[in-house]
Amino acid sequence: MPISQLEVPDGIIAYEVHEPRADSGAAIAVAAEETDPALSSPYPGSAGESAPLVICSPAMGDVRDVYNPLARALCAAGFRVATADLRGHGDSSATFNRYGDEATAGDLIALIEDCLLYTSPSPRDGL
Repeated sequence: MPISQLEVPDGIIAYEVHEPRADSGAAIAVAAEETDPALSSPYPGSAGESAPLVICSPAMGDVRDVYNPLARALCAAGFRVATADLRGHGDSSATFNRYGDEATAGDLIALIEDCLLYTSPSPRDGL
């Protein structure tokens, strides 16, 4: 699954978007590493374009990968799921001047806006 980067003040937040796809009338989870990437791409016309968005934000000390099983289950139920690394964790940068609840809230708002704005891969993708 490609890792995307989101520039926020003082650094970069890493995230992944897990997309559902329609298959014989039922939404199923499609992990890029398990199938043909063309089947799970979030291009217009895919199930992810109109699927409700769920944001998974790990606790301090965890990384976005802890949500992979949940993301698969939510995709199977027809949701589009974004999993993110917090500031200073995983593939996110550690150059931030601010940490804490307000900074995390700002990052998550920016992530939601980015996920709702872009439904197809962009130049920001691919760490």
